Amino acid sequence: MSGEYIIFAMLLISCIFAVIEAVRIYAKIYLSSKIKFGALTVIPLFDGGNDVEYIVRSLMWKLNWKECCLREEIVLLDLGVDEETALVCKKLSEDNGFVYFLKPDELKDFLIEKKFD
Repeated sequence: MSGEYIIFAMLLISCIFAVIEAVRIYAKIYLSSKIKFGALTVIPLFDGGNDVEYIVRSLMWKLNWKECCLREEIVLLDLGVDEETALVCKKLSEDNGFVYFLKPDELKDFLIEKKFD
């Protein structure tokens, strides 16, 4: 009989945590849709030696687990990357709506468009 109470208590605690997490996720999504722009991360990329995919995916993972509700965007700034790195950057940009692969002259227009002062 006491085993049933322990299982019931564990199930009840799990349900409480699930409800709290669901409310937190809903609040994060709701509040982030109200904010037009939050933060901008610019990653300068040079020729060779850049593990771009690892850097971007690591940053995306960290942004996913942040407690804030700001909308964050990532700019991969092309300062002379090789073809393979450029293909990876273009693919990351296509797959994720908040990742942009830009040349230095495009960055100014991007900032004006986003009204990032």
